[in-house]
Amino acid sequence: MVPLFNENITSSPGFFVFTGIVSLLFVLGILVVYLFFWGLYESNNLFAMIDFGVTALLTLFWFIGTICWWAGASAVGEETSEESIIKLLTIDNACHNDKPQCTVAKEGGYGSLVISVFAGWACVLLFAANCWFIFKETIWFRNRQSPPTISSPTTGVAQTQQQGGYHA
Repeated sequence: MVPLFNENITSSPGFFVFTGIVSLLFVLGILVVYLFFWGLYESNNLFAMIDFGVTALLTLFWFIGTICWWAGASAVGEETSEESIIKLLTIDNACHNDKPQCTVAKEGGYGSLVISVFAGWACVLLFAANCWFIFKETIWFRNRQSPPTISSPTTGVAQTQQQGGYHA
């Protein structure tokens, strides 16, 4: 008997599902940290850097997994097309001489596969956007900003008027 799917198709949904499960567990874990340990998260820079690193890694996983699953879903559509199924039935001798025509009664629907690929791209965008917000919490972003300067109220007004600001 000839296998229906080749070996390359089965690994892409596995990685896609693995990424989804790991992402769900990470999001639930970091949600607990955000809700119950925010003071510790805010005071220790290591938490934000680990959060950023894991989120960036999951973004990469979502990107690679979605591309692989896109190719896998396309291959599933090709492998289960009417022509492929008839070819497999002919090779397996399921279509004997007493049945000259092999037909497929119903064409498969691949809408859920397409939706899962779009959901993967949505996860890529969401995790990439989340990287920016987490990056702003890290020491790397905070060190790039210049510290605020403190000036006396009269000096600040004089500087504002010289720069073409408001006039009282």
